[in-house]
Amino acid sequence: MARNGREVEPPQHPSTSAVGLDWGVASFVTMSNGEVIEQLQPLKKFLPRLAKLPRRMARKKKFSSNGKKAKRRVTRLHSKIANIRKDFLHKSSKDISKNHAVVFVEDLQVKNLRASSKGRKAKPGKRVTQKSGLNRAILDARPFELRRQLAYKTPWSGGLLVSVPPQNTSRRCPECQHTAAENRKTQAKFVCGECGFSAHADFVGAVNIKEAGLALLACLRACGPSAKSFVFRSAVIATMRLSTVFATFACCKGVVSGTTEATPVQSSPKPLIASRSPWPLILRKTKPGCG
Repeated sequence: MARNGREVEPPQHPSTSAVGLDWGVASFVTMSNGEVIEQLQPLKKFLPRLAKLPRRMARKKKFSSNGKKAKRRVTRLHSKIANIRKDFLHKSSKDISKNHAVVFVEDLQVKNLRASSKGRKAKPGKRVTQKSGLNRAILDARPFELRRQLAYKTPWSGGLLVSVPPQNTSRRCPECQHTAAENRKTQAKFVCGECGFSAHADFVGAVNIKEAGLALLACLRACGPSAKSFVFRSAVIATMRLSTVFATFACCKGVVSGTTEATPVQSSPKPLIASRSPWPLILRKTKPGCG
């Protein structure tokens, strides 16, 4: 890595752990090691006050001294909510990036998650009130902001951020790999219909995200630089020595879409990325048949 005209060795992360993150509405983040970060929800906390102040401002005369004071109160409240959320996200991303060398996240499309269910006049939507509350909770949590911060904070410590496809991460049993919608009994309860394994659904999702990420890394190492089945996000990840990561975690060769078979890779680990970008690489999607 070039810095100020001289070569600088990439940083080595002090930790060797890998963790999967499952974002949720009830709990902000559930990790594959069992740790849970609870939601802060500053908007929900200040929502009654936020509804009251604009009504007071509407009763004031425009551009009057009292009207300007009421407007400043609304502005300060919005700034307070944003600053509380920003502080929470920065502290959470800092703790995760400093304590774990490899972080696996879901490639969630937040825009699709918060799509409105209002429908049209000819075909009105269903459960519009519940969906609007869910959309407010998603916007209040800002899951993509956490991922954006992890994308640049993990390489600062020599770590790696990998995103995996979110399909069936909450439906696949981590014990027997049985995948079915019936495994998800409720929003928080997971019970496998084949082997009877039961756990919290968010924890199961975090474990599956980690396993899928390890399979992606193993597949990339097996395919080498010609792994065209991976789609790389532009302007992301940096020059890093992934050979140490592959040597630690690449003990299997497979794809997320099916079960991964333990197959030792014979080739010596080689650095597969040559990039001058100071940002970390984020693996997004893969096609079946890689490797």
